[in-house]
Amino acid sequence: MDAPTHAPVTSRCAHQRPSSVLLVWLLLLAACRPPVSQVIVAPATCGWLTLPLEPPMYCTLLADDTLIVQTNGQTTLTWQQATVTLDGALYWHWGERELLLAVLEGTAVVGVNGAARVVVAGAQLALPLREDGTLSARLPTALPIEAEILTRVQNVQAARPLVLPSPIAPPLGVTLAPSRTPSPTPLSLTDIAIGTHTPVPTVCVPREDWRATVTVRSGDVLSRIAARYNLSTGELAAGNCLTNPDRIRIGQVLRVPSVPTATPPNAPTPTPSLVFLRADKSELTSGECTVVRWDVFNVESVYFEETLTTGNNAQPICPATTTTYTLRVVYFDGTQTTHSVTVRVSASP
Repeated sequence: MDAPTHAPVTSRCAHQRPSSVLLVWLLLLAACRPPVSQVIVAPATCGWLTLPLEPPMYCTLLADDTLIVQTNGQTTLTWQQATVTLDGALYWHWGERELLLAVLEGTAVVGVNGAARVVVAGAQLALPLREDGTLSARLPTALPIEAEILTRVQNVQAARPLVLPSPIAPPLGVTLAPSRTPSPTPLSLTDIAIGTHTPVPTVCVPREDWRATVTVRSGDVLSRIAARYNLSTGELAAGNCLTNPDRIRIGQVLRVPSVPTATPPNAPTPTPSLVFLRADKSELTSGECTVVRWDVFNVESVYFEETLTTGNNAQPICPATTTTYTLRVVYFDGTQTTHSVTVRVSASP
């Protein structure tokens, strides 16, 4: 009798009858099984971040999806393909479709896939997440920090008391959606610290015996407002629960004792006022960073990108496209001038 013949295998997943090639049949059957979809779970604890030991960095677990990271000096932490060089305090929130980073103090440089964005205190960056939980390569524009975030963290017992910022001005042409109403549910805090710290609660109530109010206008500084009411800068700041007297914003309403009782002294005439603004490099290729520096003398106040700063300072920048940076100077007589420097970005060769 002739040996039985078998039909040829016409595809990788064709089924074969048990025979001497049973092992091959089992291997092919296993190869035809549908792949198991990979589910990436977003980190929910401080331990998922790569945190350096020097300088000391502290991480507070605010909720299952929210952290506050603080550092005592400029240092870098990583998650997936993102790096964050931080000098200050950072609010870190995992959402379903985005990773939200909001700078509470200092400055953060956020880098993803070779691109970088400088985020100052009072600004936030919403990094898109893919469906599998990984970071998208797109690096969005920094926007003003949401009021909900400031409300949520104002009484947090972090590694050190937080000095909360005012939201930055929105970019030109950007209309912001109304802030979401924060949940009244009390927060449950679990501190996870790298290092040793003693949480210090901060509770402050503005002075109720100060019945009058004053609205901050363009060019105002706290010391000048305090002088109108025979107050020191510290007294006015304490009476309004201001954690940082250098950070007041236009339109902010402050409590004061009564109508002005003192005539402000004549402002001195600047002799002369000098403004020097420049960038270390004004021509960059995509992915490069540089530093904008300024030296300003004999003026009332200085704002870089509408954030109050000092007269002699510098800001690291990593623009993705050609960008113009502005420095607004307020003089003792209330007049203002705006100075700018443009950093041009060309595509990588």
